[in-house]
Amino acid sequence: MNLDPDRLLAQAEAATGLADWGGDDYFEDAFRKLFRAMSFSVVNEARLHEQGLLGAQLRLQAMAEARLQFIDDRKRWPQIAAEAIARPIFILGLPRAGSTFLHSLMGQDPANRSPQTWEMMLPSPPPEWNGYESDSRIARVQSILRAMGLERPEVTVLHPFGARQPEECHLLMELMALGDNLPGLWRMPAFNKVRAGIDLRLGYRLHRMVLQNLQYRCRGERWVLKNPGHVFYLEHLLAVYPDARIIQTHRDPAKVIASVTALLLAMRQANSNEVFAAEKIALGNLRAFAAGLEKAIEFRQQPGIEEHFHDVDFRRLIADPMATVRQIYRCFELTLGADIEARMRGWLASNDSHQAKSKFTLGQYGLDEAGVHRQFAAYMTHYGILPETGTR
Repeated sequence: MNLDPDRLLAQAEAATGLADWGGDDYFEDAFRKLFRAMSFSVVNEARLHEQGLLGAQLRLQAMAEARLQFIDDRKRWPQIAAEAIARPIFILGLPRAGSTFLHSLMGQDPANRSPQTWEMMLPSPPPEWNGYESDSRIARVQSILRAMGLERPEVTVLHPFGARQPEECHLLMELMALGDNLPGLWRMPAFNKVRAGIDLRLGYRLHRMVLQNLQYRCRGERWVLKNPGHVFYLEHLLAVYPDARIIQTHRDPAKVIASVTALLLAMRQANSNEVFAAEKIALGNLRAFAAGLEKAIEFRQQPGIEEHFHDVDFRRLIADPMATVRQIYRCFELTLGADIEARMRGWLASNDSHQAKSKFTLGQYGLDEAGVHRQFAAYMTHYGILPETGTR
């Protein structure tokens, strides 16, 4: 299977009849550099089996074609560039700390526009409400997710993937090859080195541009987005979205690390026959999030930054979801009518997945609770996070 990057780019040009990859030289050069590094890593480092390579090829082809079509949209509809992304809400923080649950719950408010997987991966042409639920791109994206092994039960039990599923908004950066999902899904050290040298403001610039595309003919009252990984890049996020409202979720890290590691392993094992070093992955997650959260604490202490934030404790969220939502709406001066509360309560009554118990333990990955708590001591002290009891 040929995953040569230049061949993939040429095939995308042939498939779309387009050849403009950029908008400006640096924007285009960065994308080509990242795309080539990703293709190299997939072929030479990710150790994918035949089905995994097929899934990678479909994903990379879709990425390249979508990039060309997206750039063309900006020329066909120049008014898209004038779309205002006003006061978006971002949910971020530790993964496995209730962000998916909270995102879905807030999504019951029709005023809250949460982008679905299919439109983030294939945002061109700008979607329309008329035909939104039956858009042909839904089937294509679902077939890509299936080929990548993301429909397998061992994956979906940890995180639900689907074309029509509201998803983490790092997918909005995929047309820059900067999304967080693929480096987690595939082992790509060479790509990660190249990515580390790219100015991530490019990714957030593209993030905003894609939101403009998605709301051009498919508007909501406000965007509600979520991606735990934004906690690493708060400076860039607020530089591009200076009026952003941010919900940071918090949880005992000892209840998070094992579950995150299990998800990464499940995704990689769906695409490769390799035996991955689970303990190394767990330790990497531990160090990355501990350092990222300490950096976020420092960032939030700068003048004028804290006013953007509202903190949500996982245990309180699960114990009384509606009380948490009411606090969020009050903090951000939003209207939560009785009809919207009723919709949310109806959703809660029919969705109890947040009550599931985790079957993964730190011991499986060479870690222990005391060690995790030591690593996250500054974070837990700052936010008053106490160790959780029980196995959830």
